Amino acid sequence: MTEHFHFDVPAAGAYRIDPTSSSIAFTGRHFFGLGTVAGSFALSAGEVTIADALLSSKVTAVTLASSFSTGTSGRDKAVQSARFLNATQHPEIGFRSTALRDDGSCWVLCGDLIAAGTSAPCEFTIVSMTADESSFTAEATATIDRYAHGINKMKGMAGRFVDLAITAHAIRA
Repeated sequence: MTEHFHFDVPAAGAYRIDPTSSSIAFTGRHFFGLGTVAGSFALSAGEVTIADALLSSKVTAVTLASSFSTGTSGRDKAVQSARFLNATQHPEIGFRSTALRDDGSCWVLCGDLIAAGTSAPCEFTIVSMTADESSFTAEATATIDRYAHGINKMKGMAGRFVDLAITAHAIRA
């Protein structure tokens, strides 16, 4: 374990993201930008490979579209429907990293986010990381453009951008 940007860097190797101690939270705007909606997705699975050359590290993660939850069943069903996520036809939302970039004061994990059957580039800013000999926890944020995934119905009622906050706890495989 080393330190970089005042973050703990986990030892090189393969890690499994633990869904039970990880979270995906989101916020977005609705009703023509007048209100905020907050909720979560449940992480299904994920893997991290920390490379000896840190910037060559890789991440994959999957959540089920049907795990979208705001605590309002009518809204949740509408977002899971064909109007938005189309959870029946496209049950998984996935991320696969393509690069880890050092921006001087933070790391940015670049990759492709696949939602509603459409892939679009996505960048996660890693805001914290703690590690010990056998695991690590990383927190990252991103802003997702739902239009980039073809999710463009109800433009006034549901905002275009969704902010994600992810906490991923990974255990050495």
